[in-house]
Amino acid sequence: MAEVVETTGKTVEEAIEKALKMLGATADEVTSEVLAQPSKGLFGLWSKPAFVRVSRKVPVKKEKTDLDTAIDAAVDAAVDAAFDKSIDTAIDAAVDTAVDAAVDAVFDGGDASKATKTAADVSEPKEAESPEAAAKRKAGEEKALQMGETFLRELLTAMNLPVKLTRQPVADGVQFGLEGADLGVLIGKHGQTLDSLQYLVNLAANRDRSLPHVHIILDVESYRSRREETLSRLAGHLADKACRMGEDVHLEPMNRHERKVIHKALQSDRRVATFSLGEEPRRYVVISPQQRRRKTRRRRSEKPVEKVNKE
Repeated sequence: MAEVVETTGKTVEEAIEKALKMLGATADEVTSEVLAQPSKGLFGLWSKPAFVRVSRKVPVKKEKTDLDTAIDAAVDAAVDAAFDKSIDTAIDAAVDTAVDAAVDAVFDGGDASKATKTAADVSEPKEAESPEAAAKRKAGEEKALQMGETFLRELLTAMNLPVKLTRQPVADGVQFGLEGADLGVLIGKHGQTLDSLQYLVNLAANRDRSLPHVHIILDVESYRSRREETLSRLAGHLADKACRMGEDVHLEPMNRHERKVIHKALQSDRRVATFSLGEEPRRYVVISPQQRRRKTRRRRSEKPVEKVNKE
């Protein structure tokens, strides 16, 4: 594929656009040089097009940082988990996939039979773990958690954010709780920044494939519990609205965890049903009333009744 092309166009922008298509690149990936400006000529005669030379930038090799190394290791671990079923990370990944598929089968319109089969495949009974193996596994998990905590503390230090960090086991893994002043920057809109930071911390914690896989959940000032309470209340209000209007109510796009909160909050409400539509990351929940409002329409054969004043 050519790395340098020269093109013409009525305008400089048009000529550059042609060159980008020929190179299959974006504007950030090339350098542009205007060889000749366009000229309209005299009375439309002797006009000249713009002439440009566009070159693809040569990528600059840089030394890998600790984070780059951690990400590479995490990607390798994911590939191994997909093809080497003998390692613990494969089992953990399969279990996570089966649980997500089962929940989606109930709430997000997935295939329940497929989810059940997947869960059965990965839930085969294991041999009893010896005390020595259990102690070794716990020591490995603690080392992985320490790696994730070290990465998080260094990142917060670089951001000049003094925080108090606490740890506690939860159903899905281990929760790192952060407390301090001005930590709203770590949360972002609807927790998007917090989710991204959590993803990076998990990459750093699981970079050593010889250690057991751990799952870290980040929470700032109990934001996640407060967000769940807000979503649960919102679900109740919108369910009332859907029943009152007799029409479906579409919520804003949410991540998988928040959609599950909505589904769970309304699963015992017999007045409505919930399901998800759309594709990630724009997938959203729909609250549908069981009884829809019937719109009464006047028949065409019927004529309005006119009042007649008696003399």
